[in-house]
Amino acid sequence: MRLSIPHVEFFEMYQLCTVDVWDTLLRRRCHPEAIKLAVARHVRLRYHSQLHPEMQDQWALYNARIDAELTIAHRTRETGHDDEYELKDVFYRWLSAVCPSIDADSLEAAVKELRQHELQVEIENTYRDEGILTLLEKYKAERVMYLSDFYMASDLLDALLAHHGLDAVLSGGLVSCDVGLNKRSGNLFRYIQEREGVPAEAHVHIGDNPHSDVYMPSKFGIKGVLYEPEKAHSERLVRNELFSSRAALFAHVQEKINSASAASAPKGNQTAQGMFLLGVQSAPLFAGLALFIAERSRLDNLDKLYFLTREGLFFLRVFQALFPENRHAGLSLPTGNVLAVSRIATFLASLNFASIEELSRIWRLNSQQKISTLLKILDLDPLIAEPFLKRHGLELEMVLNQPQEDSRVQALLSDKVFSSILINKAAERRALLSAYLEQEGATGGHIGIVDIGWRGTIQDNIALTRPDIQWSGYYVALRKFLNPQPNNTKKHAYVLEEGRDGEKDLFESFEPLELLCNCAIGSTISYVQGADETVIPLEDTTKEEAVLIKNYVRYFQDGVTFATERWAPFLSSHAVSSQEMRPLALKVWQHICNTPPSELVEAYYSCLQHDPFGFGGFFDRGAVPSLNTIVWGIISRRKRREVIHYVRRTQWSAALEGLPIGPIHKAALTTVFRIAKVYKRFVLMRHS
Repeated sequence: MRLSIPHVEFFEMYQLCTVDVWDTLLRRRCHPEAIKLAVARHVRLRYHSQLHPEMQDQWALYNARIDAELTIAHRTRETGHDDEYELKDVFYRWLSAVCPSIDADSLEAAVKELRQHELQVEIENTYRDEGILTLLEKYKAERVMYLSDFYMASDLLDALLAHHGLDAVLSGGLVSCDVGLNKRSGNLFRYIQEREGVPAEAHVHIGDNPHSDVYMPSKFGIKGVLYEPEKAHSERLVRNELFSSRAALFAHVQEKINSASAASAPKGNQTAQGMFLLGVQSAPLFAGLALFIAERSRLDNLDKLYFLTREGLFFLRVFQALFPENRHAGLSLPTGNVLAVSRIATFLASLNFASIEELSRIWRLNSQQKISTLLKILDLDPLIAEPFLKRHGLELEMVLNQPQEDSRVQALLSDKVFSSILINKAAERRALLSAYLEQEGATGGHIGIVDIGWRGTIQDNIALTRPDIQWSGYYVALRKFLNPQPNNTKKHAYVLEEGRDGEKDLFESFEPLELLCNCAIGSTISYVQGADETVIPLEDTTKEEAVLIKNYVRYFQDGVTFATERWAPFLSSHAVSSQEMRPLALKVWQHICNTPPSELVEAYYSCLQHDPFGFGGFFDRGAVPSLNTIVWGIISRRKRREVIHYVRRTQWSAALEGLPIGPIHKAALTTVFRIAKVYKRFVLMRHS
């Protein structure tokens, strides 16, 4: 601490002690400009419908505010005052510029609301300097007042100081914007000397700025004391750097979390520890997603927000860790609820006709399908369906390629008796699903749903079931839509959207992300009506899945939640947007897919893959085609089909390194995967 100590032996007590506010009485947990950015974020999320199209970004809004401040400061200087501006005047000019169609009454209300919001942001991000009260004891005075170069009027600054208990030691104060004079020019010292009528030698001023708080008061005979505690000053310099560089901020946060995670990771279990630490490193993806959901929920004016099982349960946990009070940027968020749904539990309910076009919503996504699988999707008893199948030349275990083009399937769906049975089943399912949605509060308005992604088909099914509701979906990533999109849906991808972004390889490696986001609650397969007329989701899970979650997934998710709770204060205080987190999120996904830790690969091969829409049943990823099968597959159609089947079901090539097979066998399998990727891209290019 560097102090300019006065000759106190000349005075028993000063008549007046003035004290600077910022970095003297109060300190911020962030750079001062971060407060303005936070207010700009609030404006974007609260007044988005009134904003100019070029002002839909918080940094654009922040820069527009700076322009308003500079304009007012310039005009004030032209009147013979110092270049000062008051918050209310700034807000009037700022909002008038960024919301060109705002009316006078709305502008007045918005300015009033923003003044209080900025005060609240300051309250949340400030604390009392730990040494200032001790220092004031050394410079006893009859009156102690604050004296600040600041744009927040004294009524707000009084409230801020009172919040931190400093009103007990202060007898009011003076802010530069109140009188258009500042310390920097020395005019504010001249003004207060004249107003208070205190001899200069009986006045001491304390502050952190060598020019404004020491040099300028000394020109008027006032004793200036420089207050710059070493630790607090060093922390301030770090905060300045963190605002100027998001990369520096993110590295700083990750370093702090890494240090804390070492002590919090599970002990005595290497697998659990590895998965926990992977979760810690992966937190930016999921925290960024939660931030994205919060922003969209405000921008889309949602009435309700639902997280879809199974992955949604994990996303809700992260959302609640990031927003424990269910507020973001000073605005309330819709409460997160859970909907127990799945593709198979919602498809039949969405079926309006027994037609090729309706069922093609499945077949566009699954070009090969077993007849027995189709019956399960349609909830048809094989004993009832078998006579119809035989009549049209179909068998239960038959696998069809491009079923929508098969004349036998077309004949089956044209069968009036069969189609009547199917439509009645669909009506039953629709009634149950609609009752379940009503039961869970999804009754109307604009509803948001959260899921992991890829084409948003569950959202399509629900939207077709309830066309009276507007459904907005929020996803980690979205692939190109293969089905016509219902008119009452909108879909938003956070990390990747096929066709908008690059990184197509990640869509070929989505399985590990699905695995890590899984939950202990089983997959919803249907709904039944309980004795009390409530609708109960029926769930299905396997022993292998339960073991996977117990031994691997839960530790990963614990790590993500642990880190998210520590990311939260930095994302809030530095007004970080989801788009600023997106590059980190992308790197996390790339790391998981391209350089997976051994624990993740082990987890991947330990669990069977469920295929309810294609071949049906479960698939063992560890059941690798033998080297003999791969080689003979060059000339044998049957063996080649076996290899192709395996490649289609396991597209995560980076996981091949973890297979317990020989190097030649592994090299051969890796080559097959590479050829398959090249062929797939060639086919996609031909059809694009």
